[in-house]
Order: sequence, then C-alpha cells, then structure tokens
Amino acid sequence: MYIIYIIIKNISEGVALKMAKKMRYKNIIDINNCMDYNCLEQNINKLTDRFKFAEKILLGKSYLGRNINLLKIGNGGHKVIYIGAHHGTEWITSMLLMRFAEDFCKSYMFNDKLYRYDPEYILQTRTIYIVPMINPDGVGLLLDKDNYLPLGAILTEESHYFYIQQ
Repeated sequence: MYIIYIIIKNISEGVALKMAKKMRYKNIIDINNCMDYNCLEQNINKLTDRFKFAEKILLGKSYLGRNINLLKIGNGGHKVIYIGAHHGTEWITSMLLMRFAEDFCKSYMFNDKLYRYDPEYILQTRTIYIVPMINPDGVGLLLDKDNYLPLGAILTEESHYFYIQQ
C-alpha cells in the first residue's frame, strides 16, 4: 500500500486522474461471445454514443432488410477502409474490427499510443472507414439458423441458397 502511495504522490494530478479513468473504463466489445447482427447493432450504437468523434453511417440494407453500417473515424485526406464478414462463417472479423475501433477510439480519448502510433496524428491525416459486417444475412444464417429466416423462406437441400415462397 505504501509503495502505491509514493508512486501516486509523485505523479501529477492530471496523470493520476487519467489513470483512474482508465482503470474504470469498461470495454463495450465483448470478445468472449459471438457477434451476431443484433449484438453488432447495439455495439455500434454504444460506441458512437461513448466516442462522439466516431460516426455511424448507413450504407444500405441487406437482401433481408438488415442494416449495413459503416463507422467513420477521423477526417484526414488519406482514406482507409476495413470490411468484415464477407461470408457468414467470417463473423469473427466483425468482432475484431469492432474491438480495433474501440481500442483506437479509447487510445485517442486517453491520449495514448496504439501499437506505437499516435491516434491523434492518424485522425488528423487519415479517415478510417470500418464496415464490420458487409453480409449480415450470411452471418445470421450461420449463427441463428432456426430463427433467422423471414416468414415464408425455405432452405433447399440441393443447395445452400434459400428461396422466398410466392
């Protein structure tokens, strides 16, 4: 206890406050659970609520009407885009991209380096676009086969495609 007091006593009040905030910070993205479409939607909203400089943009809708969202971070001249979950079996890429977005935003908020890079400089010189789940229908079909298809949809045994009954 005494050693901790000496360390805290010898640092500035601003640094101590920053350390206290970091210790209280709770991650939004839970990497211990699957990230389905509903979880992704909630996480994007929580992320943009917590980090006001991150922007949610609706790119469009999937075939089954689910949102295809984009996270925009930064306003720099160089553009970078990351896209996850091209195929239903690649749902983990959505989780990794969302965790990357949260870690990046957290580093910027706490004025920390991220993998030896300065997030403030990156946000001034780059615009990062993240599409965490480009194929929400495929991910949903894989993770929630029994409850995902809309009324009137059937799966055929001959193929992996589904058809809407007329």
